[in-house]
Amino acid sequence: MVFVSIRFTIHHSLFHLPHQLPYCRGKQRKDSGSHKQTRSGVVANLIGTPVSRRDLRNAYDEAEASCESFGLMAVRDRLAGKLPSGQQRLVELARAAIGKPRLLCLDEPSSGLNNEEVGQLMQTLRRLNAQGMTILLVSHDMALVDVAPVIHVLCFGEIIASGALNHIQADTRVREAYLGV
Repeated sequence: MVFVSIRFTIHHSLFHLPHQLPYCRGKQRKDSGSHKQTRSGVVANLIGTPVSRRDLRNAYDEAEASCESFGLMAVRDRLAGKLPSGQQRLVELARAAIGKPRLLCLDEPSSGLNNEEVGQLMQTLRRLNAQGMTILLVSHDMALVDVAPVIHVLCFGEIIASGALNHIQADTRVREAYLGV
């Protein structure tokens, strides 16, 4: 009976549209990123073949490991939309990371986060990068971009500066374009 409950939870979360994700439990949101690693198809899942059951069990185990890895065990059964912004961002990152992408693209991931949450986000991004994940980060948050070894600054589609953060902050074109100095 417990296995049926787990199976339903995973199946239920696989087909959520992005606007429905805040209503999923934290663990369900992480499950929804693991479906690309399964070998079974829709028919096998509907029938409940042994391969399908094994895939679903593995997806559940990966979701649990992801919750632990991202520090979300305490909130894994709460609705994601009811979590504070920082934890919602971690749920989103965990969901993306569970699919094991070679390149993770993030656009303004620190928007709406306080300084403590940005620090937590920075630690998470450093950890993902140390694990071999390439991260493309688009951000205006100068504290956050410190996680990148090389920064490229665009102005109207043109790269105006490249280098480490201290080099970027000292660049006169960057200061003129973004700081008005």
